[in-house]
Amino acid sequence: MASKRQKMALGEAAAAKSSRMRAASSSEDAAEGECKRTKLPPPGRTIRDALPDSLVAAVCDFLPVPSRLMTVLALGGRNSGSIGGTAVSSLVGGAPVTSLDFEDVEKELAGRLTDDHLESMLRLADAAMGLQILKLAGCTNITGSGLRPLRGSRVLRQVDFTLRGNHEAAKKEEEVATRLSKEEVVSFLQSLLDGGGTALRDVSFPQAW
Repeated sequence: MASKRQKMALGEAAAAKSSRMRAASSSEDAAEGECKRTKLPPPGRTIRDALPDSLVAAVCDFLPVPSRLMTVLALGGRNSGSIGGTAVSSLVGGAPVTSLDFEDVEKELAGRLTDDHLESMLRLADAAMGLQILKLAGCTNITGSGLRPLRGSRVLRQVDFTLRGNHEAAKKEEEVATRLSKEEVVSFLQSLLDGGGTALRDVSFPQAW
């Protein structure tokens, strides 16, 4: 009887060991498969090259338009070896960008944007063809030269150069420090008026002007 119980115990132990080995093997296979799916890019490429365009586009669905455009730039949009053109289109929403309000961007980040950033974002958005409203809230580091893609626009209706957000407009504080150039702004506005047919109706300037 004791011998029979011993044999049963040995059999159960062997079965348990076999089960553990199968579980470990399955875990290793799953881990190996996961590693294959998230394999790091080769030298000379960046982590963005390992991200599928569809994943990046899905994440950007939750971002406001300025942040989407900045994401495209950060991922090298429309440059060789970067995210694809279809992804660029989906990142900016597919439809024409009619309003670009930098109040939707964290103030500290908006203050670090340069004219090069602004120009690239406007080109990505095909702003000359569709942008109607531009509000540069917080963009204290630009001079105005980055507005080149909008020169001569026949659809732009409103431009806010005050560099303040809507929630700041009523505050009686010291004027926002800015690098905005009067010469650049006047030249830009003149380009909208030249030739007639402008849609411009509303322009707001810094209080100090």
